[in-house]
Amino acid sequence: MNKEIRSDRVAIYIRWSTEDQGEGTTLAVQSEACRHYVQSQGWQVREDLIFIDEGFSGGSLERPAMNRLRKMIQQGLVDCVVVFKLDRLSRSVIDTVTLVLQEWEDLTYLKSAREPVDTTTAMGKQFFYMLVSYAEWERNVIRERMFGGKLRRAKEGRSPGFPMPYGYKKGPTPGTLEVIEEQAQVVRLVYNMAEEGTSVRQITLHLNKNGFASRKGAPWGTSMVSKMLHNPAYTGKLVWGRRRANPRHGKAPGETKLKMADPHVVIEQSVIPAIVDQAQFDRVQMIMAGNKKIAPRAVGSEYLLTGLIKCGKCGRFMQYNGYQGWNYYRCGGKTGQQICDAPSIPAEALEDQILHLLRERYGASVVSEVETSGLSRIEAELEQLQMASSSVGQALERLEGQEKVINRDYRLEQITAEERRQLLTEVLEEKQTLLRQQSDLAQRDEDLRTRGLMMAQQARILSDEDAWSKIPMGERKQVLRIFIDQIKALRESKDHIVADVVWSDEPACQSPS
Repeated sequence: MNKEIRSDRVAIYIRWSTEDQGEGTTLAVQSEACRHYVQSQGWQVREDLIFIDEGFSGGSLERPAMNRLRKMIQQGLVDCVVVFKLDRLSRSVIDTVTLVLQEWEDLTYLKSAREPVDTTTAMGKQFFYMLVSYAEWERNVIRERMFGGKLRRAKEGRSPGFPMPYGYKKGPTPGTLEVIEEQAQVVRLVYNMAEEGTSVRQITLHLNKNGFASRKGAPWGTSMVSKMLHNPAYTGKLVWGRRRANPRHGKAPGETKLKMADPHVVIEQSVIPAIVDQAQFDRVQMIMAGNKKIAPRAVGSEYLLTGLIKCGKCGRFMQYNGYQGWNYYRCGGKTGQQICDAPSIPAEALEDQILHLLRERYGASVVSEVETSGLSRIEAELEQLQMASSSVGQALERLEGQEKVINRDYRLEQITAEERRQLLTEVLEEKQTLLRQQSDLAQRDEDLRTRGLMMAQQARILSDEDAWSKIPMGERKQVLRIFIDQIKALRESKDHIVADVVWSDEPACQSPS
């Protein structure tokens, strides 16, 4: 690019967030340095070309002022962008390189007030490649050191720092919490309702309708209730170190919020007093996991098979209906334009048949087998996941080795700075893909182990008819959905119902009555 920098088309970009505290990069410092640099070059400081993102992380390019600046550059209205330091653009090496060398190439130059970054010259570009790679490495080192220190404090039973959950306030000693009883009653209410099979949406509506106050007095949202129901802190356990990305900040394109199986620490009964007991928490987790398989409208339904049963003729969901003492499931295609003529199915007969199939497959005769060895499909999948996880781990080790070789070759002047940048970018992209795969595998492994535990526990309830009759309808629906993915049913004659069941641990099973 051989573009003239016009004195009235120079933009200043400034970014500051709480993560920059202690780095000497306040808004005032950045503004003064950038203004002085622009004036030293004989250019004009235009107030309408000063772009400030206050309170935005460098983890993503999605920021209001940055978006306005990028739009003006695309329109050809900016010849040069001045920043205090390179990391003000982004804390991601891929984002920085893509922004400056691809999106802004042939459109605008970049200069830094505190670093010898000047993309108007070949030497300046080479230094840019080196600086952005070094900055990424330095941030990773600092991040790992901070994580290591917090992990060590957690292992010693001291608080490493964590967001305060609803229902707690700071305790008398540093790093501890104590219960706010008024809020704790709300937490117990939420867990009790969830244990009865009430959906997150219905719990949220109940809290808002009855005037229960959230921490900040704002209306309750479903995400707030869902997080409460999944937070092990309410059992007196602080699980720390599993999620490495900061959930308060947006994530860069293609970046995942890593969920790490190791290292992490569970601090029990040391800094957080329990509000709910572990047994209730576990029951709620099983019910919540079952809810994921049900359409939101069906979660709170009073009928056993709604949201699970489909018409064996047209495949549409079936609805529960009752008329003058006759209760039945009817195909949704029979309403409106009457596009399906499948006969309705008596509710009691169909439900009894499904329960018979369940008890035959998972009842008393197989409970011990389920508890001791688990289901064969889950075991097989776990073995495959472990093999895949091992393969990903080996690939990550290989990439670490490649990084060392690339940096060594650069130090020995066997490759240029541009070649080094391209190679490191390729390695980093592959590394991020593998880390996402590793995170997904860890989540899948946890989900499968949880499902095995749920099946073992619920099989005992299912096999005991007395216990089954005493649990509320919401919990019965959860039990069914632990074992069954889908049911297709068709009444072929007055006394003959065909039920095609897709079990959770096996693709399909058909059993006529």
